[in-house]
Amino acid sequence: MRQTKKDRYFAMYKGDKYVDGGTIVELAKKYHRTIEQMIYLTYPTTHKRA
Repeated sequence: MRQTKKDRYFAMYKGDKYVDGGTIVELAKKYHRTIEQMIYLTYPTTHKRA
């Protein structure tokens, strides 16, 4: 069975500092974002822009 991005565990960082961890759905609810916004943050292009 293949995992989707919604099922995986992610860690959030701000610079080198660990902020939080959890699934996309949990983090979206906690930080008042949509799931689509959180998935967008996982793309390599987003990392290059920041």
